[in-house]
Amino acid sequence: MIKLSTTLISSCLLLAGCQSAEVVEQAPLRSQATIFDPASLNVLAMKAPSEQTFRIDENSQRYVIDGVESPVAVVSLPLTSGALDITITSLISSSAFAPYVVVIRDDGSVVEQYDLNEFGYLPARFHLGNRLALNFTFVAPSANSKLMLVVYTKPEAATRSVTVTHPAKLDAKARGNYLPEVKDIQVPFSDQGEVIIAIDGRKSQANPTPSDEQVTQSKVIAAKATQESSEFYRQAITHAVDNNQLKKAVSLLEEAESLGVEGAREAFNKAVNAAASQ
Repeated sequence: MIKLSTTLISSCLLLAGCQSAEVVEQAPLRSQATIFDPASLNVLAMKAPSEQTFRIDENSQRYVIDGVESPVAVVSLPLTSGALDITITSLISSSAFAPYVVVIRDDGSVVEQYDLNEFGYLPARFHLGNRLALNFTFVAPSANSKLMLVVYTKPEAATRSVTVTHPAKLDAKARGNYLPEVKDIQVPFSDQGEVIIAIDGRKSQANPTPSDEQVTQSKVIAAKATQESSEFYRQAITHAVDNNQLKKAVSLLEEAESLGVEGAREAFNKAVNAAASQ
């Protein structure tokens, strides 16, 4: 059994090395202390599916975003009319990069953003160490929109820390023993560290076609984004996600946004995150 476990762990380590062999360090393209224009950013183009590890340190490009200057990792999102599954992971060692995420257009305008508080802690397991992770589904406003995903941090995060499960507890849990009475570890946040960005195409589920009654109802209320129609779209999007009809949910989201329906994207992301946590 011990030999089998060792082999399994070795295989996992080998696999992890193949997937994240190269660590990217994004230095500024030109000798400029701070970048204000998105066009001047050093951007790595990513496809779906793909995964890349970034090292963020004192040599990283620095960009002014969300009112603060921060070292950043920046990727361009693949052009697609479908949904993307995006996972941002901040690796925890003696410190942890405090991640914030924003999706911007070429002109720097914000499409979507996520706060540090939305990241969840995941304890060490096999080849995966302690880490913070955020997973979300993203649908581009337009299939022709050129969008960049920026991972950055804020100065106030340096005063905070993340609670990491004590290794003795993890070991006892893995062996099925009683958990020892030891305190968990407080690891400080930092503006340096390693971040993994993973992008994949969202797989649509079977039987996504809406009924004739639903299509008719959608066309009737699509004439104007009233309060009543806004509520309809939010409920319809949530219902579609709950029933694994993601293609239908994405279609409803795109239609709602074209009509100026407020809260449609929030309803979509909330429903997807709720379904993912089940």
